Amino acid sequence: IEEIDPEKFMRAGVEGMLDRLDPYTVYLEQDGQEEIEIMTRGKYYGVGMRIVVRNGWATVSEQPFSGSPSFRAGIREGDQIIEIDGESTKGNSLNKTAGRLRGKEKGSEVTIKIKRIGEEKPLLFTLIRDEIIVTDIEFADFIEPGIGYIDLSHFNRGAGIQVRDAIERLKNQ
Repeated sequence: IEEIDPEKFMRAGVEGMLDRLDPYTVYLEQDGQEEIEIMTRGKYYGVGMRIVVRNGWATVSEQPFSGSPSFRAGIREGDQIIEIDGESTKGNSLNKTAGRLRGKEKGSEVTIKIKRIGEEKPLLFTLIRDEIIVTDIEFADFIEPGIGYIDLSHFNRGAGIQVRDAIERLKNQ
């Protein structure tokens, strides 16, 4: 008889139960809760960049949010974050790295070291965390006379209001 890990056993039971419901129902672990809150509230305290893990390193996945601390510092899409506050990010989970970048309060400092293609030495940035408003609309303008285009890239609680405001701006042009 082998010993059974109760946590693993319970997780398998929950996942099995959810598989029977529908393909859209998922179980969120505690560390995923913060991400859900950001998606629903549309704001958080941090440095204003989206990251992914590529080749074991946290990497900036798209241009930082306009006006954010990362944007103002000149951080770019594709930059590899190799250290946060002197600690390597190699092999860290996305949640762990994102949590370290976010911190807990507005106005706190975080120092990151970045490896950038074309630069011989890593770049060092000290950023001051700020309130980041997550915008879901990447682009809203006319693509030709009489045809407006709104690029809704993400969807959080404020998306409807953002789309309405974008339509109003287009109407007023």
